Amino acid sequence: MGKTYYEIDVFGAEAFSGNPVGVVLEADELSTKQMQDFARW
Repeated sequence: MGKTYYEIDVFGAEAFSGNPVGVVLEADELSTKQMQDFARW
């Protein structure tokens, strides 16, 4: 399975200073388990 994703820094004033969050595009067909596995990454 290949998905486009972005790692975005949130709650930071500068690049690489915040908390990283993963954003997966077009994730509609991901199962609940796949989403949970990704969230634990």
